[in-house]
Parts: sequence; C-alpha cells; structure tokens
Amino acid sequence: MRIRTRHNKSWQILEIDHFTNSKGEVDNSVMGICEPNNRQIIVRKEQTNKFSTLIHETIHAIDFDYDIGLTENQVERLEQGIMRVIKLNKLFRFWESMQ
Repeated sequence: MRIRTRHNKSWQILEIDHFTNSKGEVDNSVMGICEPNNRQIIVRKEQTNKFSTLIHETIHAIDFDYDIGLTENQVERLEQGIMRVIKLNKLFRFWESMQ
C-alpha cells in the first residue's frame, strides 16, 4: 500500500513482525518508524493502536515532505488531536459508509 503526501510524492506502507535494536535484539517499545531515505512508513503488525501509529508516522512523512521541522512532541500532539477528532466525530463509521 502507498499513501500520497503531495501530488508527486508517495510513501510505501509496510508491516513487520517486530523491530530490532542495534544489537539485533527485539525492541517491543517501537511501534513504527518513518524512513525518509527509502520513503517508507513501517509499522509493527501486532499492536493495539496500529491506526494511531500510522497517523503518527504519516505526520513525520508530511513534516519531511513539506520541510516543516516539527519536534517529536509536536508530532505526538498532532497525532493525539487527529485521533481525538476521528473518534469524537465517529469518522471511522462515516468512512465505512462511503465505501
């Protein structure tokens, strides 16, 4: 799957079983990463908030493509705000009804 952040820019979305640290050990604290050099957003398959992680990493991708310069704290606050709007307005149901 791919998502577009600009007319001529897109990011590949990948799911993996787990992330590893620099020692090659499984790191369960990492839910997702945004890899600007490869234009990939990678999320861990087994997690309770996969959609929220995808939103978070997509914000990083937008930040990169538009050269905004967001801090990690700003990305986290935007993720929380977007997820809150989606939940409060039941946008998941709205989206499903449009399909």
